[in-house]
Amino acid sequence: MATDPSPVVSKMYYVLEQYSIDEEVQKVHSRVMDTVSSLSVKGAKIHSTKMGIVYRETKGLLKASTLGKYGMVLAMIAKHFAPKMTVELGTCIGVSAMYIAGGLESANDLDYSLVSIEASKSLVDIAKRNLHKFGANDKRCKLVNDYFENVLPKLSRENTLIDFVFVDGSHTYEATLQYFNWLIGNMRYNGIMMFDDIRWSQGMFKAWKSIWTHKSVGISVDLGGMGLCVVKHDHPTLSKKHFSFHI
Repeated sequence: MATDPSPVVSKMYYVLEQYSIDEEVQKVHSRVMDTVSSLSVKGAKIHSTKMGIVYRETKGLLKASTLGKYGMVLAMIAKHFAPKMTVELGTCIGVSAMYIAGGLESANDLDYSLVSIEASKSLVDIAKRNLHKFGANDKRCKLVNDYFENVLPKLSRENTLIDFVFVDGSHTYEATLQYFNWLIGNMRYNGIMMFDDIRWSQGMFKAWKSIWTHKSVGISVDLGGMGLCVVKHDHPTLSKKHFSFHI
């Protein structure tokens, strides 16, 4: 790493190497676990628009959430890169939003905005309760109950600049590339995009390969279950780089 001229790459390696031992991130993880420990949806009918799934048990919702090591990576990125504007596609029950919000709070810079979009009203209702219990700030963490295709074009028209985006929507080739194409024009230089479940299917991995080879992506990291990329990277001496870092 000493010969690499990019501070973004160096910081990213630090984030990925230290996520599991960072004390503040561990505290965020504990808060998330405490929040979901009492969650119960037994017998309820929870609709998810992402895959047309109806959940009736808590364990199904938690399995569909970004819980544990990948959640801590989200918190670590939020803490060390301190994005001012974060967009999440797919709130589910608010687990990943809690990790991101906790990481942003750990950065001691409360001038941030987190917008999480979820089409399922039943999931949004659960997420709101979880975020409230977690202690996230209502003014800075906004849940939008709508379809991505209704919200993202509006962000584009308003020229909203995004620093960090976490994509956990429909896991198909077409949908994932559509999300990327909607968002890329609004990303700041050195903005970070993360894609969940890149190995969900052959189509999903094909979409991830199309993304990390895209001309706007300067740095990409294959994390095994997730894909991460730095877009519009502006370091003049850095050529395109792709890494594997299976956490």
